[in-house]
Amino acid sequence: MTTAGRSTPIEGLVRMTLRQKVFVNLLFVVLTVAGVFCMFSLPVERYPDVRMGKVIVSAFLPGASPDEMEMLVTRKIEDALEDLENVEFIRSRSFRQRASILVKFLDDTDYDKLYDELRFKVLSIQNDLPSNMDPPTFTVISVNEWLPVISVNLVGERSN
Repeated sequence: MTTAGRSTPIEGLVRMTLRQKVFVNLLFVVLTVAGVFCMFSLPVERYPDVRMGKVIVSAFLPGASPDEMEMLVTRKIEDALEDLENVEFIRSRSFRQRASILVKFLDDTDYDKLYDELRFKVLSIQNDLPSNMDPPTFTVISVNEWLPVISVNLVGERSN
């Protein structure tokens, strides 16, 4: 609608596009080609690798009760990790014949460097741990561990 011979900005845009049909069509084609080019050139990951900064230290001592695991293994590993920097929390659990210590590093830190330091600290106290204990194992928690390797979908006319 116009008021006293003045047009709104939208009306001016509509008039310009109606007068410049070739320019508007050319602009549409250029934007379409650019969109198709971007669609094929941008890398897209369906499940990107997200680093969570969590490490599980597992220890196995045959024949040990949960109390023995806590006193002989879990506390010694916790004490060794006490002065580790950039740690958000340490949680441990002692079970029959095994112990599990979860270490969560602060976000946006160098996880590889901290993981190496953690391994060094735990392996340096290995002589203080019981001699019949298996060497501690280290597991870095990664999103890729939760994703399926293969997904199969079946369709058919069958009952459950």
